[in-house]
Amino acid sequence: KNTTVLAYYKKQKTVIKLDFEYSTRSFRSNLLPKGAEITLISISKLGSNYYYGEKEISSLEDGTIAKIEPEKTSLSKIQDILNNK
Repeated sequence: KNTTVLAYYKKQKTVIKLDFEYSTRSFRSNLLPKGAEITLISISKLGSNYYYGEKEISSLEDGTIAKIEPEKTSLSKIQDILNNK
């Protein structure tokens, strides 16, 4: 409830929010085409702390699993990163 994962297409200005799947504690989307070159972006807020992580995927396939390890950061740093994508 306090984490969002987005898929950002590198060669397009398109962003898709992934859906949280409660039973597996993971995020997924059926809207991502095979072979897509994307960056997964994770943004979380725990208490007053913000966390940001990203993972590049060069060729998306069915069942691709990517582990993102977010790091503690400031909201202004997250905003700067997103503004420069």
